[in-house]
Amino acid sequence: MFKMPKPLKRQDQRYTIYALIDPREDTIRYVGMSKDAQFRLFQHLHRTAGGESKQARHWINELQQSNLTPILKILETIETTDDAYSVACEREHYWIEKLLHAGAPLLNVKGVLGPYPRTVGRPM
Repeated sequence: MFKMPKPLKRQDQRYTIYALIDPREDTIRYVGMSKDAQFRLFQHLHRTAGGESKQARHWINELQQSNLTPILKILETIETTDDAYSVACEREHYWIEKLLHAGAPLLNVKGVLGPYPRTVGRPM
């Protein structure tokens, strides 16, 4: 059984852009942003927070039914700055667009369609 990681302490204000990879095909299926990527993966796997599309939720459920989990890959870390959140949003957008243009079958593309900075809540 997967053990729940402890969230990072509040003083650690860096943001991580991460990818979730399908272990069956070695393809990136999801790009996200979080202050704690390991904890966010736990949330994806245990449905303790929203944020992913219905397609991403279906994909994760499908993996879990086969006793598999997505592979977490850190794409980039944004260190604390006065506007780290805005920079992180822009970088998440960059990675989504870059991977889509490279042919990645991403299940979350709302970041490409929406304005930046994000209008939804800050990442966990």
